[in-house]
Amino acid sequence: MRRRTTGRRWTVLGMAFGAVAGAGGAFGQRLWDDPAFQLYREAAEAMDRRDHGRAAALARSAIGHYPDFVLAYFLLGQAALALHRWDDAEAAFRTVMTLYPGSLAGRRGLQTALERGGGGAEAAATESEAS
Repeated sequence: MRRRTTGRRWTVLGMAFGAVAGAGGAFGQRLWDDPAFQLYREAAEAMDRRDHGRAAALARSAIGHYPDFVLAYFLLGQAALALHRWDDAEAAFRTVMTLYPGSLAGRRGLQTALERGGGGAEAAATESEAS
């Protein structure tokens, strides 16, 4: 049986992003000091704990501070999938695709949301676009 590593993925993503976000110490505010990034980090930690409702709420709050925050939309989509909120997941992944049209992970998330939410024909079209 294959072991799921979803929690580790968010931790690794957060660590990598944290390395970039922590730079700039002598020049003032670090990226992690920004409210949007603090909320995103908390949302990623909530995903690690499988507290998907809290992760979704925190991702929405991060988006409220930074409306083009593609990582927050992606995390929101993942949380919505885990909560079986197909329409919310679809909306989040559509925004990911608008902000970052080349995102294969965003396209796969959108495809999953469409398949599970009953949009089979559109999911198939999304899959063929990814190929």
